[in-house]
Amino acid sequence: MGRKRHKVALILLALPALAPAMTAFDSQAAVPVPRVEHPPLLLAIPTGNLLLHGQYRLSGRFQYFNSSAIGSADTNFDTASAAARQAQNLNYSSEVLFGIENRAEVGVQYGRELSFSIKALLIREDLLWPDLVFGARNLFASQEGGLYGVTDDETLKDLQSESFVTAAKSFPSKSRLHLGLSVLTHVNKGYASVNAGLEQDLGAGAFLGYEVFERFSDFHQIMTLQWRYRNLVGFSVSMTEFQSWIRQGGRWGFFLTPSGNLDNGYNSPGISLSLQVLGWVPHREKRTLPERVAILEVRNVELERQLSELDEVKQRLSDLEARGSAPVPMRMDSTQGRPDSAGARPLTVPQQTVVYLKAIAEKSNSDLTDPREIRDLMGKVVALGPEGAEVVKRAAADTAAGPVRVHAVLVMAYSKDTTYAASLRVLCADNDPRIRREALIALVKLGTRGAIEDARKLLSDPDEKVAMTAGEAYRQLKGPAPAKPGASRKRSKAN
Repeated sequence: MGRKRHKVALILLALPALAPAMTAFDSQAAVPVPRVEHPPLLLAIPTGNLLLHGQYRLSGRFQYFNSSAIGSADTNFDTASAAARQAQNLNYSSEVLFGIENRAEVGVQYGRELSFSIKALLIREDLLWPDLVFGARNLFASQEGGLYGVTDDETLKDLQSESFVTAAKSFPSKSRLHLGLSVLTHVNKGYASVNAGLEQDLGAGAFLGYEVFERFSDFHQIMTLQWRYRNLVGFSVSMTEFQSWIRQGGRWGFFLTPSGNLDNGYNSPGISLSLQVLGWVPHREKRTLPERVAILEVRNVELERQLSELDEVKQRLSDLEARGSAPVPMRMDSTQGRPDSAGARPLTVPQQTVVYLKAIAEKSNSDLTDPREIRDLMGKVVALGPEGAEVVKRAAADTAAGPVRVHAVLVMAYSKDTTYAASLRVLCADNDPRIRREALIALVKLGTRGAIEDARKLLSDPDEKVAMTAGEAYRQLKGPAPAKPGASRKRSKAN
């Protein structure tokens, strides 16, 4: 009964850490996308994470624990045996893993002995189903026994050849839950145990991991904090046997040593330091068919959104052209610059200019727009004459007009109308670097040689693109010095 109560207490202790993942499920459907593999966070239990095809992962781990209470009454070994026992409190293991076809993962582990592991993906995670993996680890030797300082030959043999099946599910709260079942096949009657783990993204490259696993009719817990750099390098600090750090002998507190002598690191407060490096084998990235389908679905959703926006713009332009041939009582929505059928008079020239400028800005933001459509809209603005040109000038100078400013300057350049030169020279001193650059380009297209002074000033502009544009504009506006008068006359006749 006492052992069962101890198990229940440990499970209750684990529930607060698992609660965020259980409550984070979001019912809103989303298109699944391939998950990027991160450096490992959970140290002891088998996880549902797999490396992608061609990826490899190198990791090293140091673990230290206090296996005995110094000065206790039952410390009855001599100095030599005490030194040997202390030496086993610090253990090391390393691992290298390789991803194969996005479906399998093989690994080699080295500590006190050499061991192997293999893992295969049975079901890939989607909106409803979790990742489901099956595999085996600690083949031919037990790395877990080496890390926990196990010296008993029979126990080490029991820890070899562990088969497992694990399910893992990701949640919108940037958490990932793992639940699994493992079997120690070397135990005479077979020994099945359960395990669970939670990975939580804390932001700023920090991650929190909590795991609990059953071993020899007892539950063990590990709390891990990890820092990652661009998902390439991860450094982890873990409190192994977390339950022994906070509770021993029925008492709660903070304990650095076990309450009694122990032969190994199980139930002994310990610290584990891990370093992981993730890389790629120099081959092209390979994706499975479900991954390619998921990527295409995401792109299709984005294209449908853009097409829907273009249809709305096209409909507004069609209505505008229809009103141009057959006047319909209309008025302008002053807040959005769109025609409203509730009005009582047709669009004025300034209102039409505003509508065209906004349509140009909307179409320019889409990758699916035909450039000829934008040129046609610019031609319609130019065709509105001096009254429309005044609106274009005001739009270019209005700092609250947003992206419409840039397209107003582009309309000036397209028009080839030299009456815009004065406004463009003023815009060359604008606070927006793109406005300065486009205004200078427009002056060059208009052939305004008086703008050479503006180009010279912009040669030292803090924005690199503006300075480069100014250098080219200065060269074009200044022109090459004529070498001979005769050659100059020939060029004049040719022109």
